[in-house]
Amino acid sequence: MESDRKHARPHSRRTASDVRRSNGVPALLLALVALAAASPAQSIPFQPAYSEFQAEPAAFRVSEAVLTYGDEPGPADAARLVAVLLQRGLPPGPLAARLEASIAAAFARSLDPDAGPHAGDCGDLSLSFPDPQTAELKNAKGEVVASTGSHRDLVTSAVRDGDVFATGGRDRAVRVVRRDPTSGGWTPIGFSSGLAGNRNWIRATAVRADDGATLVAAGDVDGRLVSWRIDARGAALETDEIVHQAAVIGCWFVRTRHGDGLLTAGADGVARLLPLVPPESRDLRPAAQHDQDVRAAVFAPDGALLSGGVDQRLIEHGREPQRGSFARSTPLAGSIVGVAVSSDGLMAAAATSEGLVYVFPRKESADGPAIRARRLDVKIGAMAFRPGTQDVYLGCGDGRVRVVGPADKAEFYDLEGGHRLEVKGLAFDATGSRLVSAGADNTVMVRTFAVDGKQAVAAPFRLKPPVDGFFGHWHACAFSPDGKKIAAGALSAMVAIWDAETGDALHVLRGHDGSVEGVAWSPDGARLLSTSADGHVCVWSAATGDLLARVRAGPLTIYTAAYSPDGLSVATAGQDGTVRLFSAETFRPLRTIGEAPHVRDVAVAPDGVYFAAAYDDGVRLFDLDGPRLVAHWPAPFAPAAVAFSEDGSLVVVADADGAKTAFEVASGLLVDEDVALPKVETAASAPDARRLIERFPGTREAEAARE
Repeated sequence: MESDRKHARPHSRRTASDVRRSNGVPALLLALVALAAASPAQSIPFQPAYSEFQAEPAAFRVSEAVLTYGDEPGPADAARLVAVLLQRGLPPGPLAARLEASIAAAFARSLDPDAGPHAGDCGDLSLSFPDPQTAELKNAKGEVVASTGSHRDLVTSAVRDGDVFATGGRDRAVRVVRRDPTSGGWTPIGFSSGLAGNRNWIRATAVRADDGATLVAAGDVDGRLVSWRIDARGAALETDEIVHQAAVIGCWFVRTRHGDGLLTAGADGVARLLPLVPPESRDLRPAAQHDQDVRAAVFAPDGALLSGGVDQRLIEHGREPQRGSFARSTPLAGSIVGVAVSSDGLMAAAATSEGLVYVFPRKESADGPAIRARRLDVKIGAMAFRPGTQDVYLGCGDGRVRVVGPADKAEFYDLEGGHRLEVKGLAFDATGSRLVSAGADNTVMVRTFAVDGKQAVAAPFRLKPPVDGFFGHWHACAFSPDGKKIAAGALSAMVAIWDAETGDALHVLRGHDGSVEGVAWSPDGARLLSTSADGHVCVWSAATGDLLARVRAGPLTIYTAAYSPDGLSVATAGQDGTVRLFSAETFRPLRTIGEAPHVRDVAVAPDGVYFAAAYDDGVRLFDLDGPRLVAHWPAPFAPAAVAFSEDGSLVVVADADGAKTAFEVASGLLVDEDVALPKVETAASAPDARRLIERFPGTREAEAARE
């Protein structure tokens, strides 16, 4: 049990600069190659790549703590917990007795470090493990009647509810099979490779057959609970949140007179009850804003705006402010990095950095196409619908381009002469006959397709280096509306425009101070927008390359920008968690969707590599060179002040009453209570006062630097 503690004390500590150096080696090598290839007269700002930290999504809702049982729970605690549920309307009788036995077994297993997989209630069938990666159900004759198939690592939990059987594993996947009442056979449901969403290995699973649908939940060693609803349309993400400060040691679906709930027990000594989402609100949930970074924003042909972000929400914003915004339930348990809409506006798609793809009809229809949800097991860096089709093309971390077609299956193939490194940008021309891709391998290439074909008809056409042989690490690309020009943005803060037929560079545009993250053409092709890590949007003349405007669009990175179909407005998606609308003509602000949480305090690491910010909803760690979000740590209280330890290895936060806790910079783990925490008032002063004052005016360090 002690090994499952999320706040277990690490064996060694690394400073902020140690972490950054270990995480930034590939980006540093690429930057050195780029600098070596550039002419001596060029000034190329260096923008570090993301670290390996994963930003935690904010909780969708706070689950209710119903019982505290301490570090060594036993049968008496299981009885107490069931007694609380009986008071809330849990039906007494055999079901309550079976639940108590299951809870007691989970408690006993949590105390035994050598315990095998957690075996839930399997009814009249027995559970067996032919090998460490496979679980089976057997009947009274010893015959195998069901198996979820082999996991890629050890099976850690298994449970059955009627006609549904589920297993969880150290591979962070949940595999589910359901019995066909007609044939009696058991077939997989959900993703073919298992439901994915947990960040660490799974400790407990729960499953319930529910009126033609299947409810599945999994809790992992980080205290995260993920649940799904699977029906004929596909798998929809219901819950993804941290519910415990240590491992989830058990989870169960329960029904009380107050409604359905998901009960969890954690190694932190707390049992929580999470209300399930009512059926009538599963498809569309009111959500006015994102909780964290917005990575993509696109307009649909009907003028609606769709956005997706690190908080895993895919939100469709109404064309008019009074229409409100709605977050669609998706199975995307991971940071959304791409959103796309088909050319007819009927379909939308979203993808995560971890390789999950979700394609769905924007309007429900019994005769319409079904939801497609697929896991590609590879990082996704870009996505685009092919015009005139429902095919979604995906630029992947291994340099390949993959397709999710309309036949509810993932098709895998290599386009001839693909990129050697991650595909970061992907876009079709208006006819769907040409595809441009931008890669981290310093190349931008164009492929031509037959009208009805998916394979390129010839080898890719590589665009020529725009400046003295220097190309750059490319982040985004786009065809002009007439298909005659191609634009792309680079890590080196450069934007290039090429002739799409000859591949010759027409303009090299410089106006940003950070990496260019996105490019977008106006509907008439007269203007080009570029977004950057410097927080600005640049507006360029497509004919002359002149800089027409440089607009501040946020305090942090602006990932993407998009013109509305009528060309009257522009939407930007930013790292500060907002979607902003501007006038396309004057760039006067029109509307801001989702203001970022209030910043209470900021502290800079002693070595000047990182700064930490205390927000209303927790602590965020930023790389000062950008800045870029590195990690988000939900705090057990509302932080009022933040500081680094003297050696920079800890970030200490305190509430208004002075209560303190600390996170380890290297891992994000809560430290042991016996660690002596430094005073919050001893935070280091800013090593770069001008930058801090400009980006975060009013903070303690900024005011001290002013004085």
